[in-house]
Amino acid sequence: MSQENVEIVRRACEAYGRNDLDVAYAYLHPEIEFHTYAESPEAGIYRGREAVRKYNEGLVGRFERFRAEIEEIVDAGERVVVVSTQHAVPKGGQEEIAVRMTEVWTIRDALLAERHSYSTRSEALEAAGLLE
Repeated sequence: MSQENVEIVRRACEAYGRNDLDVAYAYLHPEIEFHTYAESPEAGIYRGREAVRKYNEGLVGRFERFRAEIEEIVDAGERVVVVSTQHAVPKGGQEEIAVRMTEVWTIRDALLAERHSYSTRSEALEAAGLLE
């Protein structure tokens, strides 16, 4: 089951990374609980597909160009740790910025049910139960 979870997360993240949001959101559990980064604009907890969609559209809408690249996916059973880099050019800007992201996704009913963000890979691995 855990390899299936990795593939679900990989497909969803790849779709998001190429801005194919309809495909990415099809992987979200209807009752998803989406915890954003504390440093994120409009930081908070978003519940449900539509709330997550609105949050992400608002975030991505701040940029001329946006893409995300997966660096690493770590199997943690019903959880999956994702390390990625998001590349974006702010509206009206020309220089690309890059932000490293670390997330832990929880899978339920073969869908992404919960997302938590962390400052470092070590924090995410610990939260996923892979480090003590």
